[in-house]
Amino acid sequence: MMMDLDAPRGRQATLKHCCRSVATFMCTQVGVGGIIVCYALVGASVFMALETNDDAMTDVVLKNVTRFRDEATGKLWNDYMSNPFNESEWSAAANVTLHEFQVEL
Repeated sequence: MMMDLDAPRGRQATLKHCCRSVATFMCTQVGVGGIIVCYALVGASVFMALETNDDAMTDVVLKNVTRFRDEATGKLWNDYMSNPFNESEWSAAANVTLHEFQVEL
């Protein structure tokens, strides 16, 4: 009784054949290129997931920084208008305003 070598020999043999075929394909240039593309796509997905996680928090922080900056700019202008010809008084007032701005940030 002679067995046909191409006949299916069971699940284990089929799985072994499939794994061998996949491994052989992955060692070709097309297979390696596919692995690199998949690696880049997975990396991009992970990066986007990590970097876009707290958009709401980022918006709040950005609004606060903008508000603090606008307030500090207004105070600096008022300091200048209060002491337009006295550089030492304006400098002292500006230092206080800038220190407050740094503390708020």
